[in-house]
Amino acid sequence: MEKEKFDFSKLKAGDKVLVCDRYGEAVAKVEKITPSGFVRVQGRLYYSDGSSRSSDIWYTPWLKPWTQERENELKREHMIAKVVDKLNKLRVSDLDYDTAVKIADILANKKGNTHGKT
Repeated sequence: MEKEKFDFSKLKAGDKVLVCDRYGEAVAKVEKITPSGFVRVQGRLYYSDGSSRSSDIWYTPWLKPWTQERENELKREHMIAKVVDKLNKLRVSDLDYDTAVKIADILANKKGNTHGKT
């Protein structure tokens, strides 16, 4: 079964889309739909099928339809990446006992989720 095509030119200014590239995905808003049907997002033009209207062969982002579920996933992934980054920068020699105990509790799954649903 072929995947149904999404016509991005049917969107309106302010609608959310996913801008994708080789590095990942991000939520962005449609700036405008041009009279010729191009979609402007983050200063770039896209065709109605979501492909980038660009001659830059090194960077060719594309659009995907936005869903609340995917936006929530991206927020969770971003939060995890931020925490991992902070942990990677953590200097163990700077830890005090109380902080070490809290981290040990979290790693042992003794603490509940304090940042919303998982």
